[in-house]
Amino acid sequence: MLQVTGHNDTSGPWIPLGVGVHTGIAFVGSVGSKDATTDITVLGDAPNTAARLSSNAEAGEILVSKSASEAAGLNVDQLEGRLLELKGKTEPVSVYSLTGPTSLNFSG
Repeated sequence: MLQVTGHNDTSGPWIPLGVGVHTGIAFVGSVGSKDATTDITVLGDAPNTAARLSSNAEAGEILVSKSASEAAGLNVDQLEGRLLELKGKTEPVSVYSLTGPTSLNFSG
């Protein structure tokens, strides 16, 4: 997503955005009348958390929750770790910050 929005371009991104990655159960469905779907929606704690992480990410940054990094086998040894207070969460969420292609180091 960051690549297609120009975050690796020397002239800078054409749309500055940050990304949030989390894992868990999500409920996906269509909303609208029985004759026509008007919208697709995603509900649940996992997509909500990913959206909150995205809101906290700086432009060009990917914030990955600890649970998502473990599920993906992400090598976090060289990554910056943070604890974030997220709206709707009673406990801080542990995340890792990825800020460039060299940060994407998967084990296994």
